[in-house]
Amino acid sequence: MVRMLAFAWGWIGLLSATLVFGAPSSDPAPSAVFTQPSFQFESALEGQAVEHDFLVQNKGNADLRIEKIKTG
Repeated sequence: MVRMLAFAWGWIGLLSATLVFGAPSSDPAPSAVFTQPSFQFESALEGQAVEHDFLVQNKGNADLRIEKIKTG
C-alpha cells in the first residue's frame, strides 16, 4: 500500500512539473522552418562556383534574425 501511494505521488509530482515547466511559452519567439534543410551538391571542379537557394519561413510570432551560417 505504501509503495502504491509513493508511486501515485511520484506520478502526480511528475505531471505537475510537466504542466509547469513543459507548458508552451506565450512569449514572442521566432520559429525557422526550412522546406529543404539539407542539400547534397553534385561533384564540382575546384574553384567552380556552386549555388543552391534554401527557403526559410518564419512561423513564429517574432522577427527571425539569421546571424550565422556554416557548412557541414
